[in-house]
Amino acid sequence: NLLFAKGIVLVEGDAEQILIPQMFKKVFGISLDEIGVSLVNIGSTGFKNVARLFHNDRIKKKCAILTDLDASIVDLPANEEDDSTYQKHCRASQVSGAERKVKLDKFCKNNDFLNPFYSDYTFEVDFLMNGNSYEFVESLDEIFKQQAAIDSSKKKLQDKSVSVAGVEVLRLADKKGKGWLALVVADNLVYNTYIPEYILRAVAFASSHLNNASKVKTAKYRLRKISRSKTNEYFELAKKTSFKGKEDQEIIDEYVASFPNDQFTKFLSYL
Repeated sequence: NLLFAKGIVLVEGDAEQILIPQMFKKVFGISLDEIGVSLVNIGSTGFKNVARLFHNDRIKKKCAILTDLDASIVDLPANEEDDSTYQKHCRASQVSGAERKVKLDKFCKNNDFLNPFYSDYTFEVDFLMNGNSYEFVESLDEIFKQQAAIDSSKKKLQDKSVSVAGVEVLRLADKKGKGWLALVVADNLVYNTYIPEYILRAVAFASSHLNNASKVKTAKYRLRKISRSKTNEYFELAKKTSFKGKEDQEIIDEYVASFPNDQFTKFLSYL
């Protein structure tokens, strides 16, 4: 995967390995494999042993590193001696995340083929807090048997506060395992699932080779999906838009101009 892909994305664990390719396929109508990007699960935060392969003196391919800053999802007391057991865990993770960022930034400095991208909290929390409560709520009947438990979890997942929703999604991940939860959530992804910006930027970095044919395929896919979704802000415009008979670059330019806030337009701006 590392040697034959055109671009690489390194991730920490199973949840990212499962969900990121699926959300990319669902949102953009094209797979990472189709655009020559390989997503590799390191199984830890020890990225350096693999990442050091990508260098001007070695393998000249773009490699994005996706990792978590692990910022605390709950408020922490000014004095760490006042921490509860949960707060101690959050504080330790936050310190480790900050230290990891310093080391990774230094490791990748002055290397045009390496770039780290960070979630604010953890993958599951950042994915949820980017407006993706629907995907988790739709998965609850696979997790709980009792309606009361489903209703309680749904209310927490839809809360706007990371100290409520974030704690709940991590509870679900601990309950069933991050990989299992990712598999269930993957079945409930939709075309307008929001891909967190740090992930979008990471894939874009690894996709600098992306050709116009792939861009046009995604533009046409997005146009079809938007034109069938009355709740989308571009619904009326999409129904009137046609790419028939137009050249690839003309299609791309028109899409960007017509749908400036669309996820695909954002993705193109990061390339």
